[in-house]
Amino acid sequence: MEELVNANANCNAREPKHGRTPLMISLLKGKLDVFNALFDSGKANARSADNKGWTPLMIASKFGLNEQVEKLLTYPKLYMEIDLKEFEHGCTALMLAAKEGHYDTCETLLKKRASKTKLDFNGMNAMNWAIMFGRSIKHEQQALVAMLHPRIPFEPRVIKKKGSDDEEEEEVVGGGLELENKTQQKE
Repeated sequence: MEELVNANANCNAREPKHGRTPLMISLLKGKLDVFNALFDSGKANARSADNKGWTPLMIASKFGLNEQVEKLLTYPKLYMEIDLKEFEHGCTALMLAAKEGHYDTCETLLKKRASKTKLDFNGMNAMNWAIMFGRSIKHEQQALVAMLHPRIPFEPRVIKKKGSDDEEEEEVVGGGLELENKTQQKE
């Protein structure tokens, strides 16, 4: 792959049927080494969209490829397009991650200021998608829904745990508030 990139192969060529670039295809096929080589070359356009409006960020978000999502969000000015909508349903990258129950990816997108209040063409936001299609176990789905709730501020959670030498360490493990905790606080 690196040989092709170094030989000035067109890293932004589009396949005719769907208009996808090699960067998109590498994500769809799970060829993350190819994705990394293309992205790291600086020659692949990470802001391009296919014929249905899908961007590499949307594809990586849908499949929960959090490392690639983080990498894509370093691309110049991509953060300004974090809430782009695909053409069919009007879903954003956050909605696509929420639909599949990818908690870490949703958290990454929220840290980069993805909108929890954006609506798709049917009036659904990311939280609605998480409730309707969430694939995670009940406790994780509740945490995801709480994190995506438009009226609950996004705040990373910190957990204190014992380190290897019995010293307390703090670790940021996620964002949002869990529904159980919110319910207990109201009572």
